[in-house]
Amino acid sequence: MLKRLSVVLLVLVLVMALPAGAAAAIRFKRILYNPAGSDTGSNSHLNQEWVLINNTGNRNRDLDGWVLTDRGPDHRYGFTGISLPSGDLLKLHTGSGRHRVTTGCGGDCSVHHYYWGLDDYVWNNDGDRATLKKPNASIADRCLVPGGKKAVRC
Repeated sequence: MLKRLSVVLLVLVLVMALPAGAAAAIRFKRILYNPAGSDTGSNSHLNQEWVLINNTGNRNRDLDGWVLTDRGPDHRYGFTGISLPSGDLLKLHTGSGRHRVTTGCGGDCSVHHYYWGLDDYVWNNDGDRATLKKPNASIADRCLVPGGKKAVRC
């Protein structure tokens, strides 16, 4: 019994000794799933629907091979050639556009705008679920879209 307790305490000490935030955590921050106005399907309106992902860690994160999905079988975005710097945000718009980087996320970070390139909306206004998977298919994060609102903080 004493040996088992010693092992548990040793593991606890080692875990607590790890530097806080050492590994980058890629997390959903917000989803705007029901943009203002009628669902016209225009590219400008499609781009008002987006997912905001945050790198909360203290190192850059290569998102190559990561996948974003909703509950529908046809909505799958595979990240390729994307690196998200520590503290920065990635805003994935539903429609088409050119990758760009903006500032103004409330500090020393940038917002990296990417475009899914779809011609129809992804996120269901009456409820949905966003899932972010790592290249090994393990789930990095999920965000429930409750429906009945315009956006959700994850």
